[in-house]
Amino acid sequence: MTYTWLALALLFIFVEFVTPQLVSIWVSLGSFAALVISLLGGPVWLQVGLFLVVSVIAILTTRSLYRKYVKQKAVPTNADALIEKTAVVLIEINNLEAVGQVKVNGQIWSAKSMTDHIIPEGSLVIVKEIVGVKMIVEEIKQSNI
Repeated sequence: MTYTWLALALLFIFVEFVTPQLVSIWVSLGSFAALVISLLGGPVWLQVGLFLVVSVIAILTTRSLYRKYVKQKAVPTNADALIEKTAVVLIEINNLEAVGQVKVNGQIWSAKSMTDHIIPEGSLVIVKEIVGVKMIVEEIKQSNI
């Protein structure tokens, strides 16, 4: 069993190195614990039990810490700063024909209406969200100005 635990530990470490996220570090710790018991002549049931216990404890104690301190949070982009800004419609927005363009902060974007309502050229709109390379906008009604 000694060679089995050594092979498993090395396999899990290899997997950890070739993946961009933490995947198998916890079970590699369990494999090393079982390897130590195997080298000390412990029975197979103890090796397997220790492997499982150490792996589970490692997962439970470190996974939440990893998520809290190491895992990167979503970073807002510069485009996110355009949400809730006022834009001018350059080309009529018509969702059914998949056309529309707006200008906001000197930038020209493809646009789509939040509804299927056609928004004429020259209208003012509010940017509600950005999906891919399209701005989703809502027309500012004259009574709202």
